[in-house]
Amino acid sequence: MFLSISGAVRLKKREPVENEPHERRPRDSVETLIRENRRITVRELSGILHISDGSLKTIIKQHL
Repeated sequence: MFLSISGAVRLKKREPVENEPHERRPRDSVETLIRENRRITVRELSGILHISDGSLKTIIKQHL
């Protein structure tokens, strides 16, 4: 992967946004959907939230 000089400069100027609040956090949405329907499948959740099955499984295992 090659970056132009202007692209590299933009990357260096980025500020970390890791801990900033998000309006739509996937794990909050996952928790809400699971509480609404305890029988919902991983495939259904990933389709609704537009995230991969692997990411969804990580959220369920590590955050819920």
